Amino acid sequence: PSTIDVSIYGCDRTSYQTITGHDCFELVDRNLRYAKECGLPIRLMITPTGLLEPWIDSVLAYAKSFDVKTIVNTQLLDPQPDTGRDRRDYDLSPETILDIRRRANALFQSDQLSYEEEGNGDSASDWKAAKEGLRCAAGRSQFAVTWDGMMVPCITFPRELIACSVLEHGVKGAWEKIHEAVVNYVIPEKCNTCAFQEQCNYCPSSHGQYAIRNACNPSVCAFQQGLIVEYQNQKRK
Repeated sequence: PSTIDVSIYGCDRTSYQTITGHDCFELVDRNLRYAKECGLPIRLMITPTGLLEPWIDSVLAYAKSFDVKTIVNTQLLDPQPDTGRDRRDYDLSPETILDIRRRANALFQSDQLSYEEEGNGDSASDWKAAKEGLRCAAGRSQFAVTWDGMMVPCITFPRELIACSVLEHGVKGAWEKIHEAVVNYVIPEKCNTCAFQEQCNYCPSSHGQYAIRNACNPSVCAFQQGLIVEYQNQKRK
């Protein structure tokens, strides 16, 4: 693979156990350092949350110690049902998210790019300029395979929408079906008349159960719009 994405959820045993519920920071740290030593193309992912916020600067410093590409994401996905958690309890404000990304930029001395801002193998213009389908690298230049052999555009993509069995169709056959579905995906009609359409890419992973109904999650839209407005305001300063 060109990259192996690894999410980090803490900078020590206390933070890791608080966020994940598991006391295995030392095992994760050891395996990460061994993977880098072996030359694997590791890329670290950090998703700021209300739980992580008290340790965010330490987590950024921990990530920097690996001297690999690090991405700071901008928002949460819905938690798994068995966690008993509500996403709204852990979301941060757009102002806080942008402040964290500014601190990350200063620490790493480079732009911290989110998924939406990366080409991931394609030139960004290939999918950003697309007039039809999903404007994302998922299913256009990348895919994920789940534990049970289902290919999906990305690992968090709702498989009720787009998925194909690698075991039945092979990698090439599954990819062709996935790619065709993404290129021809019909986004919600609401997006076509939204004032933020040019700055916001509709993401079925973010909209979760709403995406299965070909709809927008109002709270996701409000967050993205707030993030865009806050970013624009900061650029004017």
